[in-house]
Amino acid sequence: MSSNFPVVSFKGMVLPLVLSILLGTGETLAQSKIDLIASKDNTLYEQAAGGISNGSGEFLFAGRTSSAAELRRGLIQFDLGLAIPAGARIDSAVVTLRMSKSVAGTNSVGLHRMLANWGESTSDAPGEEGSGAPAATGDATWTHSMHTSTAWSTVGGQFESESDASRNVGNTGFYSWRGAALAATVQSWLENPSSNFGWAILGDEQASSRTTKRFDSRENSVAINRPKISIYYSVGVGTEEERAVPTSFANLTAYPNPVSGSLHIRFESSGSETVQMELVDMLGRRVSSLGSHAKIAGLQEYTLPTNGMHPGIYILRVSNPSNQISKIVVVQ
Repeated sequence: MSSNFPVVSFKGMVLPLVLSILLGTGETLAQSKIDLIASKDNTLYEQAAGGISNGSGEFLFAGRTSSAAELRRGLIQFDLGLAIPAGARIDSAVVTLRMSKSVAGTNSVGLHRMLANWGESTSDAPGEEGSGAPAATGDATWTHSMHTSTAWSTVGGQFESESDASRNVGNTGFYSWRGAALAATVQSWLENPSSNFGWAILGDEQASSRTTKRFDSRENSVAINRPKISIYYSVGVGTEEERAVPTSFANLTAYPNPVSGSLHIRFESSGSETVQMELVDMLGRRVSSLGSHAKIAGLQEYTLPTNGMHPGIYILRVSNPSNQISKIVVVQ
């Protein structure tokens, strides 16, 4: 199995420019890019009994076969996890697959958003893997999303009829899928992680001749050939005067900034409620927190330690059950 570590980079910015923009007085959007390898994948092999799968195989398949005119549908999912900060705006997303074998010429292949969860288990087809292998417990098959415990509501998998993105696939090589609908789907997964069931990879299933394409899976022995998604996103941070700031956090200040020891947080509260303060890195991971504090109306002052943190850019989040405000903090 391959690992799923994120790679993040600021695009086209040197550090002084980043700091001058992020610490300015207006609202800014710092764009970042993250690359993720698929977290699971599988192939649905059309078969009435539904006993075939390929959870641990090196390949995925999509399209119509030649022998019995059966269909193949690839399944793929990317786990966003904490790789992208909460509240980020997805600017674009690109899915890249390597097509390693074809039994036909150029055919359309689309990515269709999955509507139900599915499994990847230990089945591993032999040889070219086109015929699959006996499904293991938990594998996705033509009849079951999880062999043999959970059946699809519709055999062949549950997915949107319209694709998020499609393109023609011809000769062996790398192919990318992108577009507004694909980015919107990733945005929806970021906002509602429980809806992320990935995509079905569908070839031309209406043709009268074979259209099968073979793509390399996340278990492929060549790491660079594994399915990847590149996500470009922006994190917006502005000042209280120029944004619609909740009255719960009026006049929020965090100082000193840059900080090398303790960060002092001050704001005025309009009422009695519980507030939480934390620092997160640019991957959305919590690195320092004061936990939850009950507060009453009036001036609020807190101290958040930054000792031991790596120098860099972080986001301070101050929130209550109904509102959240963020500020860029630079740790020296």
